Amino acid sequence: MSQTSYLEKYGTVAGAPWQEGKAPIVRFITDDHKVIGVMFGHITRTYEDQVSQYLMVSSPAGVVVIRGPGVSDYHEKLAQGIADLVEANGKEITSVLYYPPAYGESDEELDEKIAEEG
Repeated sequence: MSQTSYLEKYGTVAGAPWQEGKAPIVRFITDDHKVIGVMFGHITRTYEDQVSQYLMVSSPAGVVVIRGPGVSDYHEKLAQGIADLVEANGKEITSVLYYPPAYGESDEELDEKIAEEG
């Protein structure tokens, strides 16, 4: 079973799925103007480094790294479920980078390999 990321499914530009506001989608506008949308409930993990001023947001769609002195405020809004858009503004948020997921072998394929070797 292959996974399809939101980026693959809906593309990389701001379109109807990200602008209608009908689903709890968090939109990240990257430094290269791509729009990465993640359903709020699909965020699996966040990690904030207050010293280096960055926030990593992980989901099945990949990892978004947000940098700037305002990441703590944004992280708090995200935790409360009231953040729906983040983009670099040169002040509070200086950079938004996206790293797509590395798709490899599925868990089922790995299980089969382990059973054959074991």
